[in-house]
Amino acid sequence: MTQNATTIQSDNIPIETNKPIVKSEINTPIQTNKPNTTQPNQQTNDVNGTANNNESTTTNTNTPVVVTTNAPKPQTKFTIEVKDWSKKDSPFYSEAHTLWDLTWKLYIFPKGNVPDQLSLFLDVAEARQPTFPGVRVSFTLEVVNQKKPDCNIRKPSDRVLNQRNCDWGFNSFIALSQLNNPESGFIKDDTLLINVEVIQANIISNQMYDSKKYTGYVGLQNQGATCYMNSLLQSLYLISPFRKAVYEIPTQTDESTKSISLALQKIFYKLQFGDKAVATKDLTTSFGWNTMDIFIQHDVQELNRVLCDKINDKMKGTSSEGTIDNLFRGKIKNFIKCENVDYESKSDEFFYDLSLNVKGCKDLVKSFDKYTEVERLDGNNQYFAEGFGLQNANKGVKFLSFPPVLHLHLKRFEYDYDKDENVKINDKFTFPEVLDLNPFLDDDADKEIDNTYNLQGVLVHSGDLHNGHYYVFLKNKDGEWLKFDDDEVTKSNFDVVSDSSFGNDLSGARQSNNAYMLVYFRSEEYSDLLKPIESEEISEHLKQKIDKDDIRENEQLIPIKITRDEDFFNHHSFDLVDFEKFPIKWIKKTADPMTIGHLKKQITAIYGIPQERQRLWNWTKRRNNTIRIDIFPESDDTNLQFIKERLGEWKFHLEISYLPRLTSQQQQTSNGLLTNLTNNPFNSGNNNNNNSNNGNSNQSGGGLGGNANGLDNNALFIPITKEKENHAVLFFKYFDAQNNLLSFVGSRVIDVNSKISSIVPFLNQLTGLPLNSSLLLFEEVTHVHMKVDPIRLNETFAHFKIGNGDIIVFQRQVPLLKKPINSLPTLLEYYHNIINTIIVTLKQVDHENQKIHTPFKLQLSKLMKYSEITNKIAQHITANAEYIRLMSNSNSRFDSTPITPIKPNDNIPLYDMLIANNKVTDQLYFEILNIPVKECEFKKNFKISFTRPVVGENQLSSIWVNKSGQVKEIIQEFITTSDIFNSKSMVSNDTTTTQPDNTQLMKKIRLLEIKNHRIEKALKMDDQVLSIYEHSSLRAEVISDEEASLPTSGPDRLIQIVHFNRDHNINHYHGIPFVIIFKPHEKVSLFRQRIQQKLPMISQKDFSRWKLAIIKGDKIDYLQEDSEMPNIDWSLSYTFIGLDHPNTSKSVQQRAIKILG
Repeated sequence: MTQNATTIQSDNIPIETNKPIVKSEINTPIQTNKPNTTQPNQQTNDVNGTANNNESTTTNTNTPVVVTTNAPKPQTKFTIEVKDWSKKDSPFYSEAHTLWDLTWKLYIFPKGNVPDQLSLFLDVAEARQPTFPGVRVSFTLEVVNQKKPDCNIRKPSDRVLNQRNCDWGFNSFIALSQLNNPESGFIKDDTLLINVEVIQANIISNQMYDSKKYTGYVGLQNQGATCYMNSLLQSLYLISPFRKAVYEIPTQTDESTKSISLALQKIFYKLQFGDKAVATKDLTTSFGWNTMDIFIQHDVQELNRVLCDKINDKMKGTSSEGTIDNLFRGKIKNFIKCENVDYESKSDEFFYDLSLNVKGCKDLVKSFDKYTEVERLDGNNQYFAEGFGLQNANKGVKFLSFPPVLHLHLKRFEYDYDKDENVKINDKFTFPEVLDLNPFLDDDADKEIDNTYNLQGVLVHSGDLHNGHYYVFLKNKDGEWLKFDDDEVTKSNFDVVSDSSFGNDLSGARQSNNAYMLVYFRSEEYSDLLKPIESEEISEHLKQKIDKDDIRENEQLIPIKITRDEDFFNHHSFDLVDFEKFPIKWIKKTADPMTIGHLKKQITAIYGIPQERQRLWNWTKRRNNTIRIDIFPESDDTNLQFIKERLGEWKFHLEISYLPRLTSQQQQTSNGLLTNLTNNPFNSGNNNNNNSNNGNSNQSGGGLGGNANGLDNNALFIPITKEKENHAVLFFKYFDAQNNLLSFVGSRVIDVNSKISSIVPFLNQLTGLPLNSSLLLFEEVTHVHMKVDPIRLNETFAHFKIGNGDIIVFQRQVPLLKKPINSLPTLLEYYHNIINTIIVTLKQVDHENQKIHTPFKLQLSKLMKYSEITNKIAQHITANAEYIRLMSNSNSRFDSTPITPIKPNDNIPLYDMLIANNKVTDQLYFEILNIPVKECEFKKNFKISFTRPVVGENQLSSIWVNKSGQVKEIIQEFITTSDIFNSKSMVSNDTTTTQPDNTQLMKKIRLLEIKNHRIEKALKMDDQVLSIYEHSSLRAEVISDEEASLPTSGPDRLIQIVHFNRDHNINHYHGIPFVIIFKPHEKVSLFRQRIQQKLPMISQKDFSRWKLAIIKGDKIDYLQEDSEMPNIDWSLSYTFIGLDHPNTSKSVQQRAIKILG
């Protein structure tokens, strides 16, 4: 991830600070205007985030920009040679190089700007000039491997560099241990080589970046987690025949929120003729998606299939019918050919995309080799050829035809059998710009068609399975590469495409952004697939509907959060306000573009505050996760849309000037000591909205303005700009130890070079304390790790790097002898208390035959002990605390049932119990046991599932046995405690016989260990309890007479049947497996009948839809009803018989994409 070099920023505007980074993260942006070698640990704001969504991004694309330069491009590359590398200890600049008529240097941190990493930043010298507007840069940095050039480490980025951001680069380019290892080859003769390529450098203005102007294309707005959809839509849009066919679907009477066809037409039309990022809300609404669906990131290949299938239905009966097949459909031949007899089984099938292996394949051609690899069927895996019996045979696929547009899905996610989940494969995998698929055609294919393809698009996934971001590289009709990243489109080239999508084999530099889907156009049809569509080819009704929508959009309201000082008075915790709960104000859009000046007019209409008495500050998120006002206020001509693109949403603080206008005589006698009323509740009668003065207004130091040195005559605000950084707006809180209460009391502009002690009389005045009261002052830095730093009164504000937006907290210095009884005497103790108070949701784990309490909330301390928590729960639900066991959800899926009991240890605080998957939750689970929790230390709990004979009802029993015991004790306890065996029916084929003694009954029970929905093993009576895997579940089965008499050798054998569903060529196991007798050469139809007898709760109608398959690892062979069961080599790992059917218990987060419109 790219970032600036050092120090702080309050979103795009750097200042220096000595505050340590509380939570250091590699690959998070930090920026600077100048080198700072004395204080490497600096506090920063994170400016590289996205707008309220769950997606991760690699570069900040929220950019203002571009006035192009017509200067010639003499060269784009240079190499930095760093000699005496081992002697480099501190950060330094390289020599300067001129490219694009600009001066470039590399800012190098040989010991890292973060621990143990080489940090590199590209710097442009002109950005420090006051008149320089900025430059948009696309660049790559490459550390050269001087032994193995193919192992060079190369990283691309793009960024706007200006006065606020003079440099940009990488905190974590390569691990120093890898770089400095003599065997790695990066250092030769104590010299390091770094290649720099500046691909693009466009001089910019202070306007928002205009994708249309500089690329000819516009982006798509991200609704939450819809980047995968945006990437796909851009890819489909650039397929001209597809776009034209969509335009031709009749939609005269449709509504865009109910019609997929019309919504897609409007998106394509605006992408073609619009000049700003296009909204996709109507399209997702037409899908039938709600807010939850918008924030679930689905698989882009799955969306492509579902969307094209739905559009194909809409095209039926229209002039567009057949477009999907003509563009995307190919054909393959499946064959099984016997070696020794003249027998071949063949079947043809269509495909609309291909899923190709990444793991074990170095490139795309190897993946096609793997896809068409012939599998030999021999030994126990012989093929049963009708009329010839079992035969050695070869099984494989050949291509009969390829489509004009070839979608290739790269299997970057693979099922991990041990983890029972998909994991991402980040291995290096290359693909060519020109792909020859002719060698993969079958002999029967049409050889007159040349199946040579040109790479047209690369959909990139960045991140992992649970948190990721999609963007896409596409080529335009002129063969230029463009990057479509949600609402921004930028120029690129194939070097950047390959760097961003090939992956990386180097463990020290492994990257999570890599190609997930490729789009290839057949070469001989390339120009037709990119043929322009003229406006005249689009129906008039569509144009008219879009015009009406544009009129409505221009009249829309925009959501803005505006805080004033008075909004902080009721906030008694960290920070100044809880923005999650702060209300939105809807401001009418009065101009296009809307600016800060326009917004001030609206504020005047709402609050009655004249525009000249308003100063607006952006709220920004600093790197330490605090929200503070920006370093500089916004100017009146700033574009609101630019602010949203940069920060994600509109959040402003309104600073109000209550200074009276001075007469010329007052100006002459004031000596510059102007004051301003602060917003504080202690000045009685002070109405912040209406009063321009009160009795205290003429007191020295009395308010927001304070000592206004530098304040221009008759001005209402002390200027705070990059050129005048000697003043700052601070916010003040007072801790009343007597009443144990922390409250906001006001804000004030201070001179950062003044002594901190000079503010004490003002603070005493705010709170009504005697002016000579001794105070303790602190800076509230961040709630993370409760960082509240004391500050010394005899130092200046500048000494502590206190600047705009910082919060100063103070309390009266109270002698220890006067410590209030039952009160927290110090501010730090108060903070300690509030930071450790948490509202926890308690949920009871569901057990059979047990009353379940609805979830409830309790206010607890994060430092509470186990016994204190269970006592609180017991009091709430009226239960015995000794039988309450706490549990955490440590499963990798957040919606899964908790499976991990928490050890009853009073040395573990509540806070540690709330950590799951490296994240802090506000949920805790508990269960009510039938034994005291203290006995759990010596016993182990098992949940045993059992299917009642005849009725087929599944039941779950919870039993406890000694950890030192054997499996036979589990079975004995199961029989004793379960009501399944307390009836008169006996576990036998004769269900009317009276119940036998437990010794005989135990011999009729088979206990199976289930792991990840598959039978791990059948447990033996003398197996140790501790040998059973901790997270396994157990299943008890009745051993039938036929199974009991089954010979130990022979063709018939016991096997397991598993439940699964197939998704993107990956098996997802679910349900409870069971055992059945396998009989080779038995009719499949008879085998299915025996299986159904094991599942009496499943109706014949439902079971008829289930498919029977042989599973061998990730390969599937479906069995036909009229065939015989083949010989199977059961010695192979992960070989089962499977029932393929939907998992009806899937959670929302696992559900498939559905499009209803």
